[in-house]
Amino acid sequence: MPRRLASFVPVYRAAALAAFLAVPRSQVASASPCGPEPQISEPTPEAREIYKTALELVEKGRFAEALAAFQRAYERSPSYVILYNVGKAAALSGDGARALRAYQCHLEHGGAAIDATQHSEVTAEIARLRGEVGLVVIEVDESAAAIEIDGKAVGLSPLEDPVIVNPGKNLVRVRGSRSEARAIDVEKGARLVVKFELATKGTTKAVGPPFRFPGAVVGISWVVAGLLGVSTAVTGSLALAGDKDLENDVFLGPAYAPPQGSGLDDKIERTRTLATATDVLLTAFCITGSAAISFSVVNAVNKDEAAPPAPKVGAFVVPGGVFFRAELP
Repeated sequence: MPRRLASFVPVYRAAALAAFLAVPRSQVASASPCGPEPQISEPTPEAREIYKTALELVEKGRFAEALAAFQRAYERSPSYVILYNVGKAAALSGDGARALRAYQCHLEHGGAAIDATQHSEVTAEIARLRGEVGLVVIEVDESAAAIEIDGKAVGLSPLEDPVIVNPGKNLVRVRGSRSEARAIDVEKGARLVVKFELATKGTTKAVGPPFRFPGAVVGISWVVAGLLGVSTAVTGSLALAGDKDLENDVFLGPAYAPPQGSGLDDKIERTRTLATATDVLLTAFCITGSAAISFSVVNAVNKDEAAPPAPKVGAFVVPGGVFFRAELP
């Protein structure tokens, strides 16, 4: 019998045959990556046929196909016995990560049923494979997120143990409050930590209150605009009155000088000064009025319910001066 085939056959047909055909054992809960220990019962005819096919594929050196067949047989009749052959076929196929997991579960589920010779062989193979694979520690900042590596589910966060992977490029995907994938490159014998911040990146930053001009600035701008408006109206009215007064004075032209003491020169100078002051005040009124309107529009657009309303300012003219009235909130 070929040496490779011999490493498979005795496990099934000799010492472990009794275990594969044993009376069902109670299923024991386990928190390990291998999961709960499966019940062992009489293998179905289908499982026997698939297992026989797997052994034939091994004899032909078609280890990848044999691995798939052993896996199908295990799914139909779970047994630590078949896990040994799954590990052996995976190792010969170049899938060290799968072989290591299968060997570890073979020892865990088989326990005392595995003889000392077989136990030593598997332990030595596990030690060798640990140097051929890599470990990935996956940390997620939220619980119950589904974790996949290369499209295969490995569990929910938080994972208690590192995930065994073959060296090279792998794709880690986490699905929780949102989905995130990351390509990693694992070296042989290395341990890589990959962190996912689903909850942290998924939260939106707090937005501060909209920009608003202080109510005092808006109120003062309206007060200044009102003062300038009233002042412009007063100086403009005085300038118009002075110009009208000049039209009523008799002045025949530059050939005739006004009589001394008539005060005509003073009237002309005073009217000119009032007109100039009116122009300056009007310009200032337009600037401050535009600013006051802009401040009010900005505050109206960026309305903040918590902000106090701006004071209402009004101006009115009475004999002897101009008064302003402000209604404070």
